[in-house]
Amino acid sequence: MLALILFFVSVFFLARSLLIFLGLLKDPVLDAWSKYGPEEYPYIPLLPVLVWSGMVMLTLDALLRAILRYDSPIGVLGGVVLACAALGYRYYHGFARWNYRLLKYPRWLHDLFARTNRYERRRIAYAWLRLPYRQRLTYNSSSGAFLAWADFVIMSVVWEVEEPPEVIWQQEY
Repeated sequence: MLALILFFVSVFFLARSLLIFLGLLKDPVLDAWSKYGPEEYPYIPLLPVLVWSGMVMLTLDALLRAILRYDSPIGVLGGVVLACAALGYRYYHGFARWNYRLLKYPRWLHDLFARTNRYERRRIAYAWLRLPYRQRLTYNSSSGAFLAWADFVIMSVVWEVEEPPEVIWQQEY
């Protein structure tokens, strides 16, 4: 019974991770951008996919052993996938560089990561938190609409480093 519950939980989280990987769910990525700290930890969508696919394989192996009394090699493959995910989490920054060079999904993430700095990404993340739930659903389903909204947020956070010009109307006559 426990293996069956774990199997369904693993399938649910694998489906969620695949939605993030395909760019149809943006909340976890934007939540990772809102963190403060000395260094930025980019969200790598491939790592949760590896973890939950390994868990699905392990729980499926446990179900096959318990119900059908069938020994399958899928449990070994699940363990190898989980070991690869553990290495990815252990060497996070190296894996992030490799991931962003080779894997181009989700495309909206790579597009925003290439043309924004950390400050702008953090502002996008905090503006995302202020959106109503139905508008978040709209932007989750349409990456084009989300990128247009993100452009508006980027334009609203531009700040000038130069000194302000002299104000003419405050001069004494």
